[in-house]
Amino acid sequence: MGRRLDYLINYPYGCLEQTASKIYAQLYLEKCVELSKEEITEVNKNIQGGLDRFDLFAHSEYGLSYWPGSNYFNAWATIFATNVMADAQTQAFNVDTDLYKNALNLIAKSVNDWQPIRPNSSLTPVDSYAQQRDQLTQSYALYVLALAKKESVTAMNRLKNIDNLYPLAKLRLAAAYALIGQQQIAQSLMQEVNQISYTQQTELSYTFGSALRDKAFALECYTLLDNEEKATKLARTIANTLNEGGWQNTQAIAYAFKAISLYLQKYNSAEELKFALSSTKDGAIQYGSNNAILKVDLSDNNGEVQLKNESSGTLYVKTTFSGKSQNLQQAAAKSNLEMKVEYTNLKGNPIQLNTLTQGQEILAKVTVWNPSPMENGPLKELALEQTFPAGWEIINTRMDNIGLNFTQSPFTYQDFRDDAVYTFFNLLDNKPKTFYVKLLASYEGDFYFPPTQCKAMYNNEIFNRAASQEIRIQRDQYN
Repeated sequence: MGRRLDYLINYPYGCLEQTASKIYAQLYLEKCVELSKEEITEVNKNIQGGLDRFDLFAHSEYGLSYWPGSNYFNAWATIFATNVMADAQTQAFNVDTDLYKNALNLIAKSVNDWQPIRPNSSLTPVDSYAQQRDQLTQSYALYVLALAKKESVTAMNRLKNIDNLYPLAKLRLAAAYALIGQQQIAQSLMQEVNQISYTQQTELSYTFGSALRDKAFALECYTLLDNEEKATKLARTIANTLNEGGWQNTQAIAYAFKAISLYLQKYNSAEELKFALSSTKDGAIQYGSNNAILKVDLSDNNGEVQLKNESSGTLYVKTTFSGKSQNLQQAAAKSNLEMKVEYTNLKGNPIQLNTLTQGQEILAKVTVWNPSPMENGPLKELALEQTFPAGWEIINTRMDNIGLNFTQSPFTYQDFRDDAVYTFFNLLDNKPKTFYVKLLASYEGDFYFPPTQCKAMYNNEIFNRAASQEIRIQRDQYN
């Protein structure tokens, strides 16, 4: 879990969903993992910092925008962030009251105005999937309103009466009824869910769904509805998936942490976890915890380490290693995405990066396109990451009021950092998009140039990475 949490906390981009995911995973960490006082302080600081950051997303029409200060909106991300605020309030964290109330009011309006995609025999597989997303979003919105004690019973009943309601949406709706004390309806709906076919595809946007996220969604519901048998089966599946090491998106990791934590709080054995750890350096040391997970740092131990289980039950052990590669060179690679990276002078003429002169102006031009629009479909929530050498200075053409003599393609958000520019956009058709960054070769010397890369934030099978390289900036011989 530590590696997954590190990935989540250090994820660089910071849209609404990713900000909420960082908070969500840490909200429940102390409930299942033994933490030191210093770690608890750090976790609480991260949580409050994320909640404070929500103010950057405030939007009068949408409640919360997907990017800070933008008009780009994602309904699921807004509902998810509101869920995070509701849970954070119960743990005595400071939540912006006006922001929270406004989000709840807008969610309440949306569930009452909701018009479902009606089932019919002519629905294509794509339409059918859209219908499932639509129903799942409505059920999640109703659940969050119930959690905040702002339930809309009329809208809940309307969704309940839809024929062939998507099983995962039905399960979430059952949890919503349970929250408002309608246990008979909740249990009846749960019993109607015989089998859930978890998605085999990873959504690029919309609800950010994946097999792991949807299983975690179901685990939370079964735990709330006190179906220990189904919850236990799902908890084991989710734990195995997290341990396998395969890539998962931020939404899946956050929801898996939340669901596993709730399950362990409710069903974990009251017996203390106990074991002895022996090493050549420290000898035998006893460890114990009432939490389900206890981590021990072995970084100072060299040689053999022995562990003895002193609990009456089974003890599951996992060792993890972390470090940084000394080899910074990365080769070019791509999957389901095409990209062309060019460096020119301001007139558009190509330049050589190993013969730059101090004070020379540079234009970084990146063109991205979907190689198979019919097969891939629209590509959403793409992130173009351009990290530049330490010897270069990024010229923020918006902040510095320096115009560009070329036309950029539309993007949903752009983030200028000290050493990088992140550009976020969608490819909805077969037309390429081109983006420019103006730079200045500022410092003399040899520098490492990290690879420019573009990827789908919610699907690691869509990416393109240029090779890393070395660049040189020479002193201007006339100065």
